[in-house]
Amino acid sequence: MEIEKEKPLEVRVGIRQEASLECGLLEAGVLGHIRWRHDGLEAESSLWDSATGRLQLTSARAHHAGVWQCEDPRTGRKAQPIKLVVLEAPSALYLVVEGRRLDPGNEFIPVKEKTALEVECVAEGGVPAGAARLRWVLKGDGLEAAGGGVARSRATIANLQRVHHNATLVCLLLHPALQGPANASLRLDVQYAPSFEISRLPGFGIPLQEGMSVSLKCYVDANPPAKPIWQKDDGPAPVPQTEDGFLNFTAISREHSGWYKCTTRHLLGDFSSIRYFLNVQEEAPELEMEMTEQEQAAVEVEVGGTVQLQCPAGAAGCWGRVGSGGRMEPLGAGPTLSLDRVLYQEAGQYRCLDSRSPSLDQWRAHTIHLTVKGAPVVSPVNRTLRTIAGQRVLLSVEFCANPPPTRALWLTESRVLRPGHTEDRLHAHNLTEGNSPSCQIAELTVTSVRPSDQGEYSFLVRSPRGLAEATLLLNVSHDGQLASVSSSYAYSMHFYLMIFPIIIVL
Repeated sequence: MEIEKEKPLEVRVGIRQEASLECGLLEAGVLGHIRWRHDGLEAESSLWDSATGRLQLTSARAHHAGVWQCEDPRTGRKAQPIKLVVLEAPSALYLVVEGRRLDPGNEFIPVKEKTALEVECVAEGGVPAGAARLRWVLKGDGLEAAGGGVARSRATIANLQRVHHNATLVCLLLHPALQGPANASLRLDVQYAPSFEISRLPGFGIPLQEGMSVSLKCYVDANPPAKPIWQKDDGPAPVPQTEDGFLNFTAISREHSGWYKCTTRHLLGDFSSIRYFLNVQEEAPELEMEMTEQEQAAVEVEVGGTVQLQCPAGAAGCWGRVGSGGRMEPLGAGPTLSLDRVLYQEAGQYRCLDSRSPSLDQWRAHTIHLTVKGAPVVSPVNRTLRTIAGQRVLLSVEFCANPPPTRALWLTESRVLRPGHTEDRLHAHNLTEGNSPSCQIAELTVTSVRPSDQGEYSFLVRSPRGLAEATLLLNVSHDGQLASVSSSYAYSMHFYLMIFPIIIVL
């Protein structure tokens, strides 16, 4: 029985390897007469053994791939066809970053913390086509892979962190022609801003007496590395520091008391640690073991910036914020409290409370005074107000600035008022304290409101760090019906400067 249209049997062999194909026609008197065909064409007789009918390829090449079939030309009988697949590994495997192919010898990629990184892995060539499989491996979290399992794959790290520094991102290539996976890799050189770790010998919380040996240690974690520089009261340190960040006081004295901080210069800017107060006492204090000990520190941060508050070395602790009336507002467990996109309203006192005995009857309070500085920020209490003719209306904003503002003005379409001034039916109240340090409340009262009072009212504030503005919209109804809300919100600052030259005094 002939086998003509049967599905070919697939045989795979690596390129340059030996391939042996059996004929399948083994009846007596047939073997000496068989012929092999390759993709329908008669093959050279030197390729098979007439005694066994076996096709023998000592070194398979790409042109040997295809469908082979042996037959008896006398009777036209044909054996089951054999599809020979000559496997060939991809000719190239490489990574692409920002459209640039990486050199195999230059695999150290500089990136910045809190940015995204997208890497593409490409495998070129290979037989059979589409047999390549790509997989990603990264030590750490945050890897997202797309297009895996094909000859082109993309991996994304959406938010690089300092834990990714020196990590290796690997693209693995799996292919039937390979005995094991091939790989292309790169190392991540994550550039991140300095963070500080301050320690003291003897430890924080232990009173210092004149004549004692004391050491302050500053460790700066940054990439590229940054050298620590100690300061006392914003000036040079009173004793020389070592290369590894130690301030060693052989015999400390009262003159060494003061606020100490560690600073450094980095390619991302100048940075400093929180400040620690070193208190040196003249005589040995009498220790009251039941008393609560308190340590003081201070730190400054730009509005919108990020800051990490650290409990003393070795303390687990829990963090809280001192609210109105001295009441503690719990914020969570320590030892590190991270504040992102800091607002002026987050300035104040933060405390790390650390138990010093298993009975929890003895506590150490570590207080950090957080100061927020930056350009002014203005926030209206209500951006749109609606009222009826004849009524009284109050417009209010809260603004924050540190350093303090030098000018503050209310602007209408025809008037400029400073806080504390009254003109016609407009009264700009004196500024009052806000709900947090560096913040104030500004209010403007319009009495006996008229339809002509409808429109925009702006409050401008300026400090040495910049200018800020907020616009409020007043809608006045006619005959007791509320007017529709206008879609126009703010005139540009150029318009105000043209109409009111007095603003230039800001």
